[in-house]
Amino acid sequence: MVALRFAGAAVTLIALAPVAHAFNWSAQLQKSPTDLQAALGSSAICRETGFSVPVDLVDQNTKVQADLLNPIINTAGGFSLGDPSIDYDEHRRFHSDSVTLTTCVLGREATATAYVHNARIFRIAIQYDRCQERREETVLLSKETEFVCSGVDLTEKPFDTSLYAEIKEIPHGYQTAYEWIPSSHEGYGPAEERLLISLACDGYNELTRVLRASKGSKRCLLAVDNKDIEHWSGAAIHERYEDGYLADEVTAHLAASRLFVDLPAEQRALDAMLPEAQTMISGIQNRIETRLADKRTAEDAVSDILGGSN
Repeated sequence: MVALRFAGAAVTLIALAPVAHAFNWSAQLQKSPTDLQAALGSSAICRETGFSVPVDLVDQNTKVQADLLNPIINTAGGFSLGDPSIDYDEHRRFHSDSVTLTTCVLGREATATAYVHNARIFRIAIQYDRCQERREETVLLSKETEFVCSGVDLTEKPFDTSLYAEIKEIPHGYQTAYEWIPSSHEGYGPAEERLLISLACDGYNELTRVLRASKGSKRCLLAVDNKDIEHWSGAAIHERYEDGYLADEVTAHLAASRLFVDLPAEQRALDAMLPEAQTMISGIQNRIETRLADKRTAEDAVSDILGGSN
């Protein structure tokens, strides 16, 4: 069961028209969240929120990197509670002032998340939830609502079939076994590689768990269209099949995720966000250094006492 928490009144069941494939998502890049919601109309229920990532552990080697979803990296391995060189807080998060989110629930089929900088969308990520049922439940204590996804619908839908037909027409074709599709844009190779990795079918949603437990063979098909750097797009599709002697018999194509990115606009968003993250990390590291200095002072004082002359 998967839940997305929204604010608002409760409704018993969500059953809206699926638009996850037929809608022109790429055209929404560089538009405003208001424009996106207007274009989706009654097909979606949307909410605007802040953007944050967990920062539970910080040490003196913690750094920031140009990665939207993982902007703060640690090289530390294990640690012990009480170690003054480690600052640990399981509830701590970095909240960006430069990037916000607009999350739209698309019936029981999918969830779309738009990443926004300066009131313009620079990335849209679509996760195909494929719920058998999606319902809205009110959380009593917070009075917020959750969109709860129950069950998995493994039926191939028209949007699955049309998306599979579409990716076969992409110049690169579709790839299996996570083959790398080379970048044609100087300076954006690492960014494109991170985007491709994020398209992998593997994940922790209910669809992935059900497919792993199901009978028959399956593979992940990846497709990338990177001819336009401002409208980079990719898709990941589960392909279910039965092993054959001469050829495999494909039984279904199930869309897993789609991604649409304006790479230059995302870089501008990162340029604004990373200094915010660095300020947070530097503040924590300064506190660590103060603790370590206090510890050294206390140890030196003890040493002076024990080693002092009569």
